[in-house]
Parts: sequence; C-alpha cells; structure tokens
Amino acid sequence: MQERRLRQRYAVSFPVRVEWIENGQRFTEEGLTENVGLKGVLVYLPQKLPEVGSEVDLIVTEHSKQPIHVKACVLRLERNVSHPKCALMLNEVTKDWEEKVWLYASQIVAEQSEDSVENDE
Repeated sequence: MQERRLRQRYAVSFPVRVEWIENGQRFTEEGLTENVGLKGVLVYLPQKLPEVGSEVDLIVTEHSKQPIHVKACVLRLERNVSHPKCALMLNEVTKDWEEKVWLYASQIVAEQSEDSVENDE
C-alpha cells in the first residue's frame, strides 16, 4: 500500500485533553499523543473514546502556561482494550499548532536522533 501522507509524523508523547459532546452529555478525557502530524494526530485516551465522525476540542497541554487549542474530527478508533486510541484530523492548521506542536515535535525527534548517534560513538 502506498503512503498517502505528504508530511512527516513524529512519534512524540504530549499530554492532551480531548473534550466533546455526545448525546447531550459533555465528556473530557486526558491522554497522550502517540504521533503528531501537521494536519492530524493519534491520541491515546485510556477511559472513553469519542465516536467516529464527531467533532472534538483538542487541547495540547505540553506548554502548561499556554495550552494549544484546536478543533478536530475523529477519523478512526483503535479499540484495543489495553491501549485505546483515536485518530484525529484537524479542522484547521493554526500557526500555534504548526509551530508549538508539529515543529516542536520535529525538534524533539531530531534531538533524540542526535543523542542516539552520540551514544553509539
């Protein structure tokens, strides 16, 4: 199968909060990112997953003084009992998301790669 992504995704764990309304009830779950892309993210949510197709508020709390808020749509779910995840596609790529989440994740991955090369020498 051919890869359809145009931009890199980065395997980085940022703390997040996902909020949504389902059947008139408001839900809030805290979790971690599994990977971060420019237009989407895979999120581990340990308790409850939103339904596919629903809109959610995604808050990345990595920068606690200035959390990043974006709206996203649930693309798919991975209902693994021990590690449930949900794939989200951003409704809009904001400057904050691009700079403080996606590019920040790329910097973290690059630094980790440099560290592993130095440790191998």
